[in-house]
Amino acid sequence: MKKLLSLVVLIVGIFLLSGCELKKDTSIDLDNETPPIEIEPLMVGFYIQIQDKKDYTNLLPVYGNEEAVFYYSHRVDNTFNTASGYGLNKMHVSVRSLEDTINGVKTHIDETEIEVTILVSNELDGSYMNVYPIYEGDYSLGETFNGTMIQGGISSTLTYKNEVKIDNKIVRKQFKITVNVQNTLEQVEIIEMSSVEEVLKRTVITEPINTYDTLALTSYVIIKETFRDSQGSTYVKTSIYDKYNRNAQLNFLGKFGLIKTEYLNINFI
Repeated sequence: MKKLLSLVVLIVGIFLLSGCELKKDTSIDLDNETPPIEIEPLMVGFYIQIQDKKDYTNLLPVYGNEEAVFYYSHRVDNTFNTASGYGLNKMHVSVRSLEDTINGVKTHIDETEIEVTILVSNELDGSYMNVYPIYEGDYSLGETFNGTMIQGGISSTLTYKNEVKIDNKIVRKQFKITVNVQNTLEQVEIIEMSSVEEVLKRTVITEPINTYDTLALTSYVIIKETFRDSQGSTYVKTSIYDKYNRNAQLNFLGKFGLIKTEYLNINFI
């Protein structure tokens, strides 16, 4: 009887051990499964929205509108797809390619840095500027954004950095978006002067023009810009131009409270 019980215990023990071993092997197989690799999309541009300081309503056109404030640029099959919207000033783009050894592997790196300045009227002082990333592919917007308050006298810069590695190649993008608040330019007076300091002609403009033709006797031109600050006070900025310095930069108020930099070419006849 004792021998029979010992044999039963031995058989049950072998069955339990076999079951434990089977469970252990199954667990190892599951743990060794390789999860799918998700590649982060590459940021190729940005979209800007400004919200009202009181009720947070959008003050700029939505993305997709032809007057929206956005920019993107991406190379596809050796061709650059580039598009931009309204209100961007002083854009600077720098591109470089280099080789580097990373973790013992020779890697090709493409770097692009884009710096953009947005000029806004003091009417938007206290509002909020939000910057959304635009991704490659269908150029869709990211769900998250960076934001900053628009404050007169303070220059705010938002920086986005993005890097994607594909095989032995790294693509890096960096965007710097700076917002500056400026007082509103109300009018520009163009005063033509003779060589003997006589006033020959006065012209007032309140919107941008590309070219201004002087009189034949004009020796130089005085330009007086009248600005209005956030307190409602006005002041005048004076500049002098001649045939050796004939391009005047004028920052007129455009749409949506944005300021566009325009250049006036003074044509001395």
